[in-house]
Amino acid sequence: MFTLQVYNGNNSGPANNFDLTAKADPGANFAIRNGHLIFTEPYNIGYLLAQSAHMTDARLVSPTFSALNADGFRIAGFSQTAGLGGVPTLVDRFLSAPPMVPQYEEVQFQGSTGTAEQQWGAMVLLTPGWNANVPSGPQMMMEATVTSFTPTVNVWSTPQALNFNSSPRGGVYAVIGASVQQTADTFAFQIVFPRTKLYNGRKLNPGWIAQNAVGSFEDVITQMNRFHLGVWGYFHTFEPPSVAVFPSTSAAMTPIVRLWTVYLGGDINLLNSALNTQN
Repeated sequence: MFTLQVYNGNNSGPANNFDLTAKADPGANFAIRNGHLIFTEPYNIGYLLAQSAHMTDARLVSPTFSALNADGFRIAGFSQTAGLGGVPTLVDRFLSAPPMVPQYEEVQFQGSTGTAEQQWGAMVLLTPGWNANVPSGPQMMMEATVTSFTPTVNVWSTPQALNFNSSPRGGVYAVIGASVQQTADTFAFQIVFPRTKLYNGRKLNPGWIAQNAVGSFEDVITQMNRFHLGVWGYFHTFEPPSVAVFPSTSAAMTPIVRLWTVYLGGDINLLNSALNTQN
């Protein structure tokens, strides 16, 4: 299992290592102290992502990271002009050897930029049992729209119902990829499943970076491997998932949601067994 957690800040001028604020996730409900996430169970880092129009640097800071390197845990794997190819300014991918997140201490997300602007940071957190395996079976892409709504800027929206363009065959599906396309600015999204296995008592909503313009490219990471994060979750067509977005502006939006799925079969017991083995 995995989840996406977001930080955000608005610096008033040029700033080095500007401290971003962790944003509350109603699903996982992680502890936040002094604007920083605190984790009380084990997680690994799958991706670190940071975005602003002029961002030059970003890093994680915690007592553990600082003891190893006074400069913290820098995001240095991929740097480019903001928005090129749909990818945030700074991206590091750790799926092949994910580092552990420190427990019981504040985890800061800091960004550097040469001008006054908003900055965003995100972590894709993996449970220790996570893997990228996907089940076998017929694959299909489901496309859905969301009825127009106006979310609050830089706050996770309430989950919005998906209106599928066509009725999928009844039964149980595994979601193995997802995208959200929106004409207005949206930094990230989460897919919210009605039923999911809890991890140490927490509900982890999987998510990724949104596509910010109809007709533009998806991020290059997804283009290279659409199923890079493995199974997102499972659902029966009686209870389809919904979507929550993290918007960078407050404006009416009607996002397009695409789910890449594997059809597992019509028996509801397939959902129960899949949830029991979800990791």
